[in-house]
Amino acid sequence: MNRELMSHKSLSKRLADEGNIRQKLSIEKTTLESKLKGIEETLSTRDESISKLARDKKQLEDRLKDTSSALEEEEDKGKSLMKQKVKMESVVSELEDKLQKEEKAHEDLDKQRRKLENLVHTLQDNVNDKENRVLELQNSLDKTMEDVARLTLKSEDDASAGATWTRSCMRCETIY
Repeated sequence: MNRELMSHKSLSKRLADEGNIRQKLSIEKTTLESKLKGIEETLSTRDESISKLARDKKQLEDRLKDTSSALEEEEDKGKSLMKQKVKMESVVSELEDKLQKEEKAHEDLDKQRRKLENLVHTLQDNVNDKENRVLELQNSLDKTMEDVARLTLKSEDDASAGATWTRSCMRCETIY
């Protein structure tokens, strides 16, 4: 009878301990799930940022292409004007006024070309900045994904350990 009472107390203590462990595991599971949700929200936000940066990059590339085309057109116009200038030099006496106008037009084209070159340079810098930002975000995303994988594996390991412990307790109960 004394032995049965001790066994009963021992089993009651074990059940209480198991309940405490289950409660701790449940709290830890809830905490891990909360962290995982936060990480998933962060990933979602970063994915949106990456998508926006990709769209911005595409827009900048399109603008750069358009600007380059406009620059080529302006350069072609400049070459054409230079040919006209050579032809006009043969009739300088008659066309001095027109020559001065052509020189002014040429200066305007140079100003526009310099402005376009500055714009191209600025746009290229912006594209480079966006590419660097995309790389930074990709690296951050990769690190976050590793953290998620590590936490998932830890959670699975903890669940497996809890299941093993439960089976051990059940075996002990059947033995006693």
